[in-house]
Amino acid sequence: MKMPSGEEEFASLDLCVSKSWLLQELRSDPSRLIILDCRSSNEYTESHIRHAVNFSIPSIMLRRLAAGKIELLSTIKCRDLKEKIMNAYKDSLFVVYGDSCISENEVRDREKHCYTASDTMNVLTKRLQQDGCQVVCLLEGFLEFRAAYPEWCEGMATLLDPMPLMGLQSLRISAPPPRTRHRPPAPAPGMSSDSSDSSNFGLDDEEDRDFPVEILPNLYLGNASNSEDVEALTKHNIKVSGRHLPSI
Repeated sequence: MKMPSGEEEFASLDLCVSKSWLLQELRSDPSRLIILDCRSSNEYTESHIRHAVNFSIPSIMLRRLAAGKIELLSTIKCRDLKEKIMNAYKDSLFVVYGDSCISENEVRDREKHCYTASDTMNVLTKRLQQDGCQVVCLLEGFLEFRAAYPEWCEGMATLLDPMPLMGLQSLRISAPPPRTRHRPPAPAPGMSSDSSDSSNFGLDDEEDRDFPVEILPNLYLGNASNSEDVEALTKHNIKVSGRHLPSI
């Protein structure tokens, strides 16, 4: 079994692994790992290490598990996890982790098998060892793993991560140049002024090029000057304007 190198922080090399070691295992052969997240189900749903499954049970069942009165499989509700454990209980490598870093005192206590029944991670580690399984603990905990390798975590927090809307942060809206009306050309001899094209009184297309910026169907981006340009708003059939911010 591939185990941590001699560069681990504490002496218990057969029990604790670093976040970099776990990352290497996830990249090379995650199928041999059974990663157990010992935090609450809400924390697990929000975010967890990729391929991890949640191990969260009521305190009364945890005490019974610590006392050896119930089997580990009887506490697992996830069918896929139960089948995976049954099929390769002693062949897989169990990796258990909690929220924060394991202290040096906790490492020493685990070496002496000094466990607390209320500590899910400790109870689970002890029970797996008693059953002859290969088990290691993530030394730095989930928070440090996520801080170092966020791309290897998943959950609701990842799905709800806000994304910039169509690159709006890169847009720069400036006030358009002053709009001027063009005088109609003088009518040719023998022609009345009424025959001139009435469109000459309108805005030049070149002058109206910068506005509006359509970011979504029927949704335009502009500034305070644009909102006061009644002629441009009417031309583009813009009837409602929202919050006006200074030009950016």
